[in-house]
Formats: sequence, C-alpha cells, structure tokens
Amino acid sequence: MNGLVAPRQVTSFASVLLAPSPDPMTLDGTNIWILGAPGAAGCVVVGPGLLLPSAISP
Repeated sequence: MNGLVAPRQVTSFASVLLAPSPDPMTLDGTNIWILGAPGAAGCVVVGPGLLLPSAISP
C-alpha cells in the first residue's frame, strides 16, 4: 500500500489521510483531506502535495 494508512474520519463529512512524505516541513507527512456528504456518490480530495505516485497510488 506504499506506506499509506486508512483514512481517519474527523467528522461525518471529512476524513484525513497521512501521505508518507516526511520532511522538515511536513513532519510525519502530508495530510490529504477527503470531503463528502454521507451516502454521496462522490467526494472532493484536497491534497497540497505533489502528484507523486507514492502519494496518490493505493
């Protein structure tokens, strides 16, 4: 799974996923937010990191 762990639910509308990109600026890694209404067919992914395969591939 490339170092990714399962998303952690923060609220009923938001979950957070820690991408394995540790460095002095991100500490343990970059937070990727997954936003969506419960039961919705889609979601919005907010990730400030680069589009690196290691950060976005399951």
